[in-house]
Amino acid sequence: MNLKNFLANFNNIWFYVYLLLISLVFSCFFPKITLKPYNNSFNSQNFKVKSNGSTTMSQILYILGENFAKNDPEFIYEKNESGSGAAITSVISGDSDLGDISRELKQTEISENLGYITLATDGIILILNKKNPISNLTSRQVKDIYEGEIKNWSEINPEINLKITTIGRENASGTREGFEKTFKIKNSQYEIILPESGDILTKVSSEKSAIGYISFVSSADSVNTVKIDNIACNYESIKNGSYPATRPFIQVYNKNSKSIALKKWLDFLHSEHANEIIKREKLVDCN
Repeated sequence: MNLKNFLANFNNIWFYVYLLLISLVFSCFFPKITLKPYNNSFNSQNFKVKSNGSTTMSQILYILGENFAKNDPEFIYEKNESGSGAAITSVISGDSDLGDISRELKQTEISENLGYITLATDGIILILNKKNPISNLTSRQVKDIYEGEIKNWSEINPEINLKITTIGRENASGTREGFEKTFKIKNSQYEIILPESGDILTKVSSEKSAIGYISFVSSADSVNTVKIDNIACNYESIKNGSYPATRPFIQVYNKNSKSIALKKWLDFLHSEHANEIIKREKLVDCN
């Protein structure tokens, strides 16, 4: 090989080395873009509904979401649990499509830019430990217990000499607000505050002196449910209004939303199918 050919081959080698280096630099700073398959129906991100608010409403919303997804497999229902107090703010800020409120709306929460749909009516029940024989409380007794005026179960039943342990929910809870409003409790006195109905069930079931309140939806055989003014909480007493402690399950949304998923969800909530699910879960439907 003469010198001229050697130099030509040498230059070619360095040229390929140069190309290799350039490709390595680009692969580091400009990652490969992978195109997703085209979906000719809708973008799955646009078929997600996000809601935030009441923890009590989670159970029925998950069940409704699962049933809706059977017809629309790409539908995603995402539920956050910041309490009823955070529901409106979450919708206004755009963080959520829906706000979940398990109590009556306040006047300050009503706006012409917001839409409201009442899914169902729920009962708030008072629960006692299985070893506590008391089966009925008057509305006045409930108020006095939770304001600290009645401190011992012997003041209601002389055979039970136990200091009452009052258990309730946190300030942001719609269940707490609905409970205190129903029984006109002005200065509540709680021994224990817990974040969810399941926690209250567990605590009451293990402590003989305890009293707590939870959603009728969350009732369980591990505790006793107390009548209020001799009226038991059930589907009929909630529906006819004879049971004193009821509250709505409300979803709030932005009327100006362009979300396809939100529109389909709201249509579904007005359907007979949704009503049947609501009834099955011990709630009174509102359609």
